[in-house]
Amino acid sequence: CVPGDSVTLYGIVRYMPTAGAMSNKGEGKQSASRALFVLYLEVKAIVNTRRNAAGNGSTSEGAAEFTPLQLEFIREIHQETERFPLLVASFCKQIYGQALVKAALLLSLLGGLPVRAPGAERRLRRRGDVHCLLLG
Repeated sequence: CVPGDSVTLYGIVRYMPTAGAMSNKGEGKQSASRALFVLYLEVKAIVNTRRNAAGNGSTSEGAAEFTPLQLEFIREIHQETERFPLLVASFCKQIYGQALVKAALLLSLLGGLPVRAPGAERRLRRRGDVHCLLLG
């Protein structure tokens, strides 16, 4: 694997108690800045999906085949001049009637500035951090 490869990790999510969880200082209250457990992933297998897809010369396992009806629907959406209201209406059906909230979440998930690695690896592009605070 090299930086920029798309990988899939298969493993088990495990937890480990922290030192703060085992100490009985004071009234038994946990400090606000300490977690009771630390989560980690015990990796059992790594699959390099980008290299496998490029090496086969064929389509990857999860490649979707579109029906003519789906292709026609995609063409209709492509012809639309305003696609953003359609994306907002289609995003997260559980949030009902909150178009501004849905638009903000959608923009934070799809937006962001690319971050370039310093030094010799300037060609490596990463996505910047997503900062979203949703109250209410």
